[in-house]
Amino acid sequence: MRIPIIVGGGIGDCLIGLSRVPIKILSSLGFRIFIYYNSPNNPAAKKILPLLKEIQWASFKPESPSHSDARFAKILSRHFFNKLPFLFPPHIRNLEIPKPKSECKKIIIQTHMDGHHGANHLTAKIGSPEMWANYIHLLKSHSDYQVDILEWNMDSASNLMAACPRVRNFAEDALLDNFRRILEADLVVSVDSWSKYVARWGNKKQVIIVPDLRQNYVPYFKTLTPDEVAKGWFFGLTNRCNIEIIGLEKRNHRFEYTLPSVLSLDAECLFQRTVGLLN
Repeated sequence: MRIPIIVGGGIGDCLIGLSRVPIKILSSLGFRIFIYYNSPNNPAAKKILPLLKEIQWASFKPESPSHSDARFAKILSRHFFNKLPFLFPPHIRNLEIPKPKSECKKIIIQTHMDGHHGANHLTAKIGSPEMWANYIHLLKSHSDYQVDILEWNMDSASNLMAACPRVRNFAEDALLDNFRRILEADLVVSVDSWSKYVARWGNKKQVIIVPDLRQNYVPYFKTLTPDEVAKGWFFGLTNRCNIEIIGLEKRNHRFEYTLPSVLSLDAECLFQRTVGLLN
């Protein structure tokens, strides 16, 4: 029997979509798994398409799904996969998921100063290189961590690395190499992005910064409540003792945005929340 999986959007959308499906289990039961990608014009497609070809126990289909496959995939997603209480890390060829270590030595930060695929007018997620530099200096004064970054705005990355000479930027590496850097780290700090899913596959300690996505971000998020964002994009990430989420926080049984933008985040506050997690 065929099981169609249709993913779309950016890297994070695809990773959470794949993680909701027990691909290996279904394959072992004799199902044939086919993956389709329905957003060929997305700026991230050039990175996503090679990745989808490397998913084990599944076949990537470059063509559009048939009407019956698209309908069946929607039914499966809504009534079965999205009801499952677990995340299932997809098995990717040549990608090993190591066991986490108790001692923190390596930290990688996805600083996200590129806005949204380079759209710098979408400022919700954009912090300043000065804030990030202050945060890194605080981390290094606390312990001799190896701190590196993923940052696709080269000007911002250059400014940050000039202030923190031992920091390296791995953003230009291939996507699978980015995944490896995340899985090699002991702590992953990110401004709400796809790295949170890769870190979750490896059960890494994480600090995830979430600004108010209704302001100065893509228009779609203006239509969503914080609860809907938590349910859709933070499934398997909330209520975990090794994950600290700043800005999307549960109060009176409901999630609320508590951080207007990353520019309003203080380096000392971020450092204290990080140390609290590490301790």
